[in-house]
Amino acid sequence: MLIADARAPRLSVWDVGDRETVGTFDLDTPAEELVVSHSGDTAAVVTGAGTTARLMGGGVAVIPHKDHIHIFKSPPVLLGEPLTGSGRVRASFGDAKWAFLFAAQDGDSPAAVVRPERSWVQNRGESVALDIVAHRGDVLPFGGSYLATRPTGDGVDAIGEDGAAAPLFECDGLDGATTTGKIAAFACDSGFIVIGADRRPSAPVPHPIGTRVRALSSLHNQKWAFGRDATGKTVIVDLEARTATSIEHGADVCEAVLEVGERGRLLALRASGALEQIDLTTGRVVGSLSVVAPFECTAPERPHVVGTPGSAWVSSPQTAEVLQIDSNAGSIASRVSFGGTPSKLALFGLDARNAELSLGNDDLSD
Repeated sequence: MLIADARAPRLSVWDVGDRETVGTFDLDTPAEELVVSHSGDTAAVVTGAGTTARLMGGGVAVIPHKDHIHIFKSPPVLLGEPLTGSGRVRASFGDAKWAFLFAAQDGDSPAAVVRPERSWVQNRGESVALDIVAHRGDVLPFGGSYLATRPTGDGVDAIGEDGAAAPLFECDGLDGATTTGKIAAFACDSGFIVIGADRRPSAPVPHPIGTRVRALSSLHNQKWAFGRDATGKTVIVDLEARTATSIEHGADVCEAVLEVGERGRLLALRASGALEQIDLTTGRVVGSLSVVAPFECTAPERPHVVGTPGSAWVSSPQTAEVLQIDSNAGSIASRVSFGGTPSKLALFGLDARNAELSLGNDDLSD
């Protein structure tokens, strides 16, 4: 687990199985965003008022076999030099490649830095050469090339390795994109456009009545994507069935993440400090537990949540802890004390493709 301190420029890496800190890293400024690759091998750490990104190798590799997995561990390490641009940076991942979008500033053109992910046996401090691809909006590595939204918000282009753009589809009000590795989804005024392996855009999947979602999130190799509208509704998109439904749970949900696994649940952290489990197929709350003290959704030092099969993990900056929640029992399973102000969280080594295999043995130390 990668843990960012909200006040100090420090990252901690904590071993979930052995329950010990295995790495501490100093940054120039506190981390503002943590994004983990689909494989769980590496993470992007955004710092410097959102203008700088670092890659970190987590030192965990999950190797699947027919009926079990092997977990290999080595020390975590920061990879290469910081990536810095003139504007704010957003990190995304797909097709074993990172894409860092640096927004335009002071007349500069926006650009993406595209960087391949190295496997756990290759990334021991090795620096990877950068490939600069000019583009005009959000970029998703997908299907051997890149899908880029236009800054005008009216469509998506396919960007080749040489940087040449070819129109893919038109769509007004396009603002929000995600990929599961096999499927890409885009949110626009008319609904959600879904693109599969055939690279053919679907007909728009209509927004549920009264909703308009922009930001989208998803997990690797799972069929769900979700986003929230201005009123606090959560919209769930079934990328395989090409349907969208909304969940009415109010505007005080500060953060929501998909639970890793096939049972289809959303973990929602409320400003009241309650953690809810929501069944994605019915939209019903199937569990609720008060886990932290009430907080403001916009507070820079606030709790965050991540999910593993059968558990949720919630940071508590007020008590300098990270709490493990048993998702099945609906209770706090353990509390891990940290110094400082633990806030943002990310998980290494958790490849969603292997999530169901890991349920057979929940003792990761074996």
